Amino acid sequence: MKHLLILSLLISGCAVAPVPTTPPGSAQVTWEHRQVQLAEMQQWRLSGRLSITTDIEAWHLDVNWQQQDDQYDIRLSGPLGAGQVRLSGSQAGVYLHDDDKVYFSQEADSLLREHTGVSMPVTSLMYWVRGLPNPHMPDVNVSQLDEYGRLANLKQDGWVVEMKRYVKVNNLQLPNKLFIKGQPDIEVRMIVDDWQLSSSL
Repeated sequence: MKHLLILSLLISGCAVAPVPTTPPGSAQVTWEHRQVQLAEMQQWRLSGRLSITTDIEAWHLDVNWQQQDDQYDIRLSGPLGAGQVRLSGSQAGVYLHDDDKVYFSQEADSLLREHTGVSMPVTSLMYWVRGLPNPHMPDVNVSQLDEYGRLANLKQDGWVVEMKRYVKVNNLQLPNKLFIKGQPDIEVRMIVDDWQLSSSL
């Protein structure tokens, strides 16, 4: 039985991001400053929706994600909470909770795929959802900024990531619509409905 997944990160205070007041020609400078800000964003929650499709299957999931430093708790579920799966982990490894069964692995992506059939770049997504490349995978083939110094798209670890839309959350602008494509024929679409950041940000 395929399970539906949800990342349990409630997010408040989102608004459509206004056009940033970035002077022409300063996108790279703004991006360098933005990377420092986003890298310091270590405690956050989000809730949203995931659509994961392959050439033969499709999943539509709710996601709730909570992150505190390197520790995360991700809950994925189908409509009305059906088929919940939970990933809880850190740099030391990750546990997958499926009903009354618990599985452990050093790596979240393969653990999720092996026990649910769902392919999703969990490890990198915790960076991409903030509008950052994964710093632990330096093979960024292509990255492109928009005119306001925000990451618009990148190619990394075999995935093509497009930041379709940003929202303003506290003093940051964060992606709330991402399209991610991988091989063979995997497409992940993520909509973040709500963000909540630590009060220190």
